[in-house]
Amino acid sequence: MINFVALDLETTTSVKSSICQIGITEVINGIPQESKSWLVQPEGNEYDFMNMFLT
Repeated sequence: MINFVALDLETTTSVKSSICQIGITEVINGIPQESKSWLVQPEGNEYDFMNMFLT
């Protein structure tokens, strides 16, 4: 089995640097381990309704 770490960045607008959440999960022998996530709010970050709906 392959071991890896999955990283997910959620954005609030179509701008790639507008992250609002970071998530990480380690997968060992095909089995997801404990996941962790953090909410972030960069200075000047704005929120797009459609992105919030999808997220």
